Amino acid sequence: MPQPAVNWPAVEADLATSLPSDYKEIVDLFGPGGFDEYVDLLVPGALGMDLVGWAKSDGDATDLWEPYASYPAPRGLLRWGASEQEFDFVWQTGTADPDDWPVLVGLFGDWERFDCGLGEFLVRMLTDVQYGFPTSRLHVHFFQSHDLRSVEG
Repeated sequence: MPQPAVNWPAVEADLATSLPSDYKEIVDLFGPGGFDEYVDLLVPGALGMDLVGWAKSDGDATDLWEPYASYPAPRGLLRWGASEQEFDFVWQTGTADPDDWPVLVGLFGDWERFDCGLGEFLVRMLTDVQYGFPTSRLHVHFFQSHDLRSVEG
């Protein structure tokens, strides 16, 4: 079933930044949901998992994200994923081209940086044991779609 289209120009205008192209492709393909019940995507307009809503509320997370600040601070962190394991999945913004934003994964301020895009990070998180995520030891991977009605209606 095709996922509802995200109005990317409106989302990016609301955030005052472009977003990585691989993120937009992943959201357009999968919609709201999560990979291997380990990491859930924040998707614009998804109730409880709205990327824009989280971006605007993450200013409260600044103390937890030290030594980094939240977006829109220069080189601030912008959350793209959530986890029941309490990890923060974010981009470190700052470069003019959002496709160059590194992925950071943190737990209570202990950050690991991955110098790749979101698509490559997800594939390696799910399959590369050298990345050290428990998902890489699974033999079968899945995406679980969530029926998260739009906050707009």
